[in-house]
Amino acid sequence: MKSKKLLATLLTVSIAASAGLTGCGNKEEGKNDSAKEVDKKQEGKSEKDKEQYLNAGSGEPTSLDPALVNDDTSLAPQGLLYEGLTRLTPQEDGTGKLDPGVAEKWEVSKDGLKYTFNLRKDAKWSDGKPVTAKDFEYSWKRLCDKKTGAKSAGVIKDVIKNSGDIMEGKKSVDELGVKAVDDYTFEVMLEKPCGYFMELTYFGGLKPVRKDIIEKHGKKYGSEAEYVVGNGAYTLKEWTHKNKLTFIKNENYWDKDKIHLTTINWKVMQDDNSKMQAFQNGELDSIFVIDPEWIEKFKQDPNNEFINSHGNNVDYLLMNVKKNKFLKNEKIRKALAVSFSREEFVKGVWNDQAVPMYGYVTEGLSLDGVSYKKFVDNDFIKKIQEENKDPKKLLQEGLKELGLSEDPSQVTFSLFARGTSEAQKQEVEFFQQKWKESLGINVKIEQMDNNIMYSRVQKGDFDMSFNGWFADYNDPNAFLYAFHSKDGDYKDAGWVNKKYDDALIKAKSTTDPKERAKLYGEAEKALVYEDTVIIPVMSTKNPRFRKKYIKNYHTTEFGRDDYKGVYTSGRTK
Repeated sequence: MKSKKLLATLLTVSIAASAGLTGCGNKEEGKNDSAKEVDKKQEGKSEKDKEQYLNAGSGEPTSLDPALVNDDTSLAPQGLLYEGLTRLTPQEDGTGKLDPGVAEKWEVSKDGLKYTFNLRKDAKWSDGKPVTAKDFEYSWKRLCDKKTGAKSAGVIKDVIKNSGDIMEGKKSVDELGVKAVDDYTFEVMLEKPCGYFMELTYFGGLKPVRKDIIEKHGKKYGSEAEYVVGNGAYTLKEWTHKNKLTFIKNENYWDKDKIHLTTINWKVMQDDNSKMQAFQNGELDSIFVIDPEWIEKFKQDPNNEFINSHGNNVDYLLMNVKKNKFLKNEKIRKALAVSFSREEFVKGVWNDQAVPMYGYVTEGLSLDGVSYKKFVDNDFIKKIQEENKDPKKLLQEGLKELGLSEDPSQVTFSLFARGTSEAQKQEVEFFQQKWKESLGINVKIEQMDNNIMYSRVQKGDFDMSFNGWFADYNDPNAFLYAFHSKDGDYKDAGWVNKKYDDALIKAKSTTDPKERAKLYGEAEKALVYEDTVIIPVMSTKNPRFRKKYIKNYHTTEFGRDDYKGVYTSGRTK
């Protein structure tokens, strides 16, 4: 679940790695370009290709400590800095192949409870020290330690042995089921067999940090370039806040021969028009675009390549069911859910660069290689629509249950936009207008910085917010666990449903994909259909452009971008 989870809205991200919410790198092992093959492909290359670099654009990370973040803007660059036990190798069809990372091989016991990872002896930190099993033991225990304040600890709760009791203060963190058997053997004991455990081994929060570095820098770790030591393909040379992060090739990385870009300039850019102009002027090499005018303009340039894939993300309206008196009522929440057209929103606001969503979990999530949608018909909003042809009548019934008059004009609440841009304002203005027209209610829009908005939502200080979520590992739990009432990212948003919580806990230890899908389906039904705590709206496509001189660049729906195998040939600027 990569708990990572707050979606730093797609509207504020411009590099494909961030806007696409995916990781990328080389092709399947055995098909990658070696350094020699790259040189051969670059015969006749331009002078600009002598120094291999990439110009990217994104928002400002809140931290580069993998344990402390769960927003995409902060997680995306960490694919460059850190490598987990495994990695996802992007395939040409957009899927990802689970490949060795720091672990070169692993074994699973017959009962499915013990995983033994053999680490490669040439894996090193950016300062040249070896990456050891002790580093993983320390990092995973640190994630579970309440003193850390980790954002993504819930991803392993009740998966790794004793993790639940540790997080609830019943056991010491030293009792977590992880152990460095020796310097290069890392052993993990599970509470019960878990059908998706290996998907967690590339999850951001479980990537290693080093104990001596954390103890040296304390809370400063991850806040400046001088306070970061990683084991990934790149190291952070410079971080000029609100301006740029400069990553350079990690010469101590075990697979450095497949890292061809020597520098990645990660420019901090928030304004959409500035990003468009930067791409047009050659100051960015890749960009996420939904504005139809810019799309058409960029398509006219023969040096641009257009890619439009579907991502594993969902945008939805989240309601606080404890704060606002009107949103406490289920019928009022349902009336809001069925009183606007998702198709109209997608076309009018997002220029057809998304697909309408009537459920929460996207079809790209799978269980043992089979799409969740093959197991579960989760178009729950359509079912509510079929049962309630008159949303205004449903609203009035809700008001009556609250002991109020049936006058809809008394209904009011605030709606948070997910940023300060004009595009983000237009998103929430759509709902404001449609609810006024169809229901006669009054909605107040509030705009603030994205990070401030999500912080307030996580604290329960909101009425309604327009949120986004993406999966950073391949299992429906990556979506659903966000709403677990004790451990989810939105545990303070007011909703508690024991059936939901129990289904997710049981699913963690259910290895049969059909049974696990059934449990997930029951949980999603409670969230969307029965209690209607969230209102799914859309799942965005990933319309993006990149310069054609970027070669061997593929993305996958999960994981983090490390640019392994990527190079440039024919750069003109």
